Amino acid sequence: MMPCAIEAKKGRSVVVTDIPAAFLHAEMDQDMHMFLEGTIGELIVRLLHWLYRKYIWKYSALMLYLKINNAL
Repeated sequence: MMPCAIEAKKGRSVVVTDIPAAFLHAEMDQDMHMFLEGTIGELIVRLLHWLYRKYIWKYSALMLYLKINNAL
C-alpha cells in the first residue's frame, strides 16, 4: 500500500483491485501441513467423520493433522 500512498501524494490517480478467491487458485511449490486443535478440529471431524477420523491425534486436546492443497 505504500506505493499507492506515494502516488496519491504526488496527485496521481491510484486504482486498487481485488480478485475474489484468488488465493484458492494459488499454486504452492512445497507441501504445507497444519494442525487444527480443540473445538475447530472436533467440529470438522463431526462433520465428515468418515473422512477425517484416521487423522485425529489426541494429546491434551483433540488435534487434526491436515495437508493443505491450496494457499491459505
